[in-house]
Amino acid sequence: MSTTLYFLKVNVSSHVYDIYKKPDKLREILKELYLSIKNDVKYVKEEIRTDDDGEKYIYDAIYKFYNINKLDNDFSDSVVGRIVKYSKLFAKRIDDETGELKKVPVENNEPIDFYFDIYNERVAFCTTNRFGYVEFNEAFNELINKCMKEKSMDYWFEVSVLREGVDI
Repeated sequence: MSTTLYFLKVNVSSHVYDIYKKPDKLREILKELYLSIKNDVKYVKEEIRTDDDGEKYIYDAIYKFYNINKLDNDFSDSVVGRIVKYSKLFAKRIDDETGELKKVPVENNEPIDFYFDIYNERVAFCTTNRFGYVEFNEAFNELINKCMKEKSMDYWFEVSVLREGVDI
């Protein structure tokens, strides 16, 4: 079994004109992002799904920053932490009285550890079977934007998966 290391690129998608006029502005914005990332910031995602029997249900997942540590050194500011996905899985259980097979919701937590190099605008992480790279990308994007919004900063970021190969 192999592990794949994924990378994201974080881009400022607001105030682009200001950044082109004053390149030092980008460093200021990224420093504000660094300062705003904190534990327990959460993003809730709800979507309508269909089960195996064709019945629709609302699937909701909560994503939270957890165990955030900020590393401040001479080379670069970086954030090491975890995003935890809180959701429900549906397990099959046989009802002892009726003998029917029922689906029972079970609480599940899926953590993904990440490393965010602020000034290089790169995030590195590995996925789990129930928390993939596309879902992590969306959750990370929403969480950092929520951090900036909570700090009343008027900056907005877009996060995308880097498709470059990595030799390890």
